[in-house]
Amino acid sequence: MKKEIEKLDLNTTVESKDIDGSKLAQDCFVDLDQPPKSPEVVVFFGVDERGRKVKTMTRGEYSCLVAPSKSKKSFNKSLIAGAYIGGKTEEYTDLIVSNRKDDRYIIDIDTEQGEFYSYLTFNRVRRLTGGNYKQYRPYWTRKKSIAERIELIRWVLYDSEYAGKIDLLFIDGIADLVSNTNDLEKSNEVSDLLLKWSAECNIHICVVIHKVWNADKATGHLGTTVTKKAESIIFIEPLLNDQGKIRERNTVKIRCGYSRGLPFEEFYMTINNEGLPFTHSFETDNIFQPLTERKKEIAELRENRTPFIDPDDAFDPPPELLDEDDDDVPF
Repeated sequence: MKKEIEKLDLNTTVESKDIDGSKLAQDCFVDLDQPPKSPEVVVFFGVDERGRKVKTMTRGEYSCLVAPSKSKKSFNKSLIAGAYIGGKTEEYTDLIVSNRKDDRYIIDIDTEQGEFYSYLTFNRVRRLTGGNYKQYRPYWTRKKSIAERIELIRWVLYDSEYAGKIDLLFIDGIADLVSNTNDLEKSNEVSDLLLKWSAECNIHICVVIHKVWNADKATGHLGTTVTKKAESIIFIEPLLNDQGKIRERNTVKIRCGYSRGLPFEEFYMTINNEGLPFTHSFETDNIFQPLTERKKEIAELRENRTPFIDPDDAFDPPPELLDEDDDDVPF
């Protein structure tokens, strides 16, 4: 009886007799005398405590946008896509920044919405950028089966005219690649596909997944398996009052849940009167000011925050305990 050891795709089983251990060892061996290059950044997301851009989305990895239902996940996705493209998006955010170096493709897969609402979401990217970036390729797949959705993604990545020219793939939402988010086997298969696609195609994949309210837990076994292997987990949270009710429907908080690199400082995203998202560092910002004016205020606020203390200086005695003629503590 053949021993089944791995599944990487629907209806496709890899069996032990088909695996060459020698080739596996050669492919997976790490030569410590040949350090690999640092992964190239696709999108900087947020800033650290010193105000430096954070390498949140890099090639060969995937990240997760995690939020409760109807918490502006797709707005945040649109802002990331717009920021990657550039154009006028810099008027809406200086916290999500592109590292695009040429005209490479963005693939945007929507699995949840119908054609009309998918169009509104996809067209929001064009409204943010102020132009039509021809390398932005959106697809709505609500009417398709799970197998068809997976095959579309595989075809785009490996067989289409875009293959080898893609920087960024969005899957909104990843739960629609399985029939049951609590099926451990299928959840592991989808997680393996994300690892495989991101590594083999050297792209960054950003997936959208729901989470339960009032807990940092993505939904189901799928949420567990997908988030634990991601490069970055980005939480999008509504602003609640003391009774746990949403107190501001047009603004959400964005914070770093987990990261393989440096975490970013939490910030906020608001939807303006035109239905377009923009970011601001503090909830109390005058958010309807032009971004150039807000930048000056934000810089002043940062200057007045508690300064970063170097660990080497953290335990120095205060100046009043030092003799004027002696650098040593007088006891």
